[in-house]
Amino acid sequence: MLPTAQENAALVRRFLTEVVTRGDTDAVADLLVTGAEDHPLVFDGARSKETMAGLGWHALAGADVDVHVEDVIASDDRVAVRGRVTGTHRESLMDLAPT
Repeated sequence: MLPTAQENAALVRRFLTEVVTRGDTDAVADLLVTGAEDHPLVFDGARSKETMAGLGWHALAGADVDVHVEDVIASDDRVAVRGRVTGTHRESLMDLAPT
């Protein structure tokens, strides 16, 4: 049985907490299926599960990163999130030098 929209929204929230906030790249394998895509507003193009696993989230581990989710909209297998990420940019991440 396929996950519900609410279950998919919960998975996205877990991704934001475990991968982005905590820097746990191993969680990507558990949270995303093959064919999953991320469409961020700040970068061009979609990113695959494999790309997201290698983005360097480990650089965030131990940093003061926090994800502030404002809205989550889920329908079938699609989830949209409006939010912001705050923290101190201390190490290179996704080819962006620290500021």
